[in-house]
Amino acid sequence: MYYLNLFIKYNNKFILYKEYFILYKQNSKFSFILFLQTKFIEKRGVKKKSDLTKLGKFLFLKSANKAAIYRKTSISETRLSLLSNDPSTILTAEESYKIALAIDVDPGDLQKQVFKDVKLNTMAQQEELGKKSRSK
Repeated sequence: MYYLNLFIKYNNKFILYKEYFILYKQNSKFSFILFLQTKFIEKRGVKKKSDLTKLGKFLFLKSANKAAIYRKTSISETRLSLLSNDPSTILTAEESYKIALAIDVDPGDLQKQVFKDVKLNTMAQQEELGKKSRSK
């Protein structure tokens, strides 16, 4: 089972025009394509993989469908797009947990991937913060 997205170029921007759900039958000579839905999504450019947030890259690598995640979690597709594309959007623990369950991934694995750059303060930073808190 696969998903196929058809994009069109409009005013120098790519727009998702149609989304197809593809069923492939190996015993037959032909693939069966089942039309799922037609959408005209807001006019915005398609993000490159390098422009995605860590969550966006994780979802991309897992071939996660945002519509399916929405149906399972009630997190809107707009919110999922923001979480995938806008680094200033903050991911809540509840959203992270629901997304992991929806794409059948261990929530800890998703957390490790998305927050792999988070580190504790070094000893020097801890001492500096301790001095600042004592001086107040």
